[in-house]
Amino acid sequence: MKLYRTACFLSLWILFSSAPVAHAGDRTDMPELESLIESLESLQGQLNSPDDMMKLIQQRMGPYYPESRPMDGIEFFEKEIRPILAENCYSCHGPEEQKGDLRLDRRASAFDSRDSGAVIVPGDMDASRLLKVLSYNDEIRMPPDGKLDPKKIGLLTQWVQSGAPWPEDTPENDKAETSLADLIAKAKSSHWAFQPVHDPVAPDPQLNGWSRNPIDSFVAARLEKENLTPSDLASPGDLLKRVYYDLIGLPPTWNEEEGFLKDPSEEHYEAIVDRLLASPQFGERWGRYWLDVARYADTKGYVFNQERTFPYSHTYRDYVIRAFNEDLPYNRFLIEQIA
Repeated sequence: MKLYRTACFLSLWILFSSAPVAHAGDRTDMPELESLIESLESLQGQLNSPDDMMKLIQQRMGPYYPESRPMDGIEFFEKEIRPILAENCYSCHGPEEQKGDLRLDRRASAFDSRDSGAVIVPGDMDASRLLKVLSYNDEIRMPPDGKLDPKKIGLLTQWVQSGAPWPEDTPENDKAETSLADLIAKAKSSHWAFQPVHDPVAPDPQLNGWSRNPIDSFVAARLEKENLTPSDLASPGDLLKRVYYDLIGLPPTWNEEEGFLKDPSEEHYEAIVDRLLASPQFGERWGRYWLDVARYADTKGYVFNQERTFPYSHTYRDYVIRAFNEDLPYNRFLIEQIA
């Protein structure tokens, strides 16, 4: 008898430790616990297994036992259905990618009618193509790398049969584009990179005498709009240093600077620009940006149990530098690397 009473106490302790904390006004007092234990003792001859004991305790505990309250439709979706969709479907039909123009993280998209048949039809298991695809009873089988566990398919079937409850999308999500095609269409209508090339008319700013070419006119117009005053023209020495650093990343030598200071004419400046563009250092300077994008490296860094260098990696580096120095067209540059 003592052993049985101890088992009852232990069962109740497990139940209370797993149950949600109740408010002070709802707590079960010790006399009620004692009454429950006495009931268990009086019925011990009718309890043929631990499962029978647990069922009786659940009935008596009522709202204190977390599994005694059935979940409503939305709660069932959030706890059981959405995790299945997120784990198995969102990688191809979620926020980042929408294969087949289908998005299963949005109610509007999941319930939308489609030419191939509705993906989810609340209450109609036969018409819901999602269940056919997941059960491998369709020409398309998802997930493609293996059929879902029967328990998960059962939960999805139960959910559809109960009306497929799904919380409404927020207004922000309703307005959001649901496919890659929508995003591209929006970009084409607003982003500068998708706009057709046109020849704009240079503005006529009030900063007379400052603009030396049409580009200066655009700069001056913006400066006027922001109520800013343009900087003074750079000195010949500063101008020379800027073009050297911009084109080859190196400063001019003392002799080069002295030569330009003696003749800071526009013709001399243009000759220097042409010489720097033809310099091997131009490709070394600007090719580094592409090499950074491609994550180029000569070595693997600090490694001790394997070869530290990438054999022949320098051939790709030299190719990029050569492409910049030869002014290789960008489309050809990409084609050669893909090939």
